[in-house]
Amino acid sequence: MNLQHLNTIKILQYLVMISEHFKLAIVIIMELVLIKMIIKPSNIIKNLLIWV
Repeated sequence: MNLQHLNTIKILQYLVMISEHFKLAIVIIMELVLIKMIIKPSNIIKNLLIWV
């Protein structure tokens, strides 16, 4: 019972850690996309037109 409880806590901590890294990764990707859109808006529009 006690050992299983400890394992559950470890799993929860691991999931929290993963979700934190995932949030950080999403923020970084969004920032990079925004920077690219600001620096090269015409290229973004061209790429969108190619994909449409």
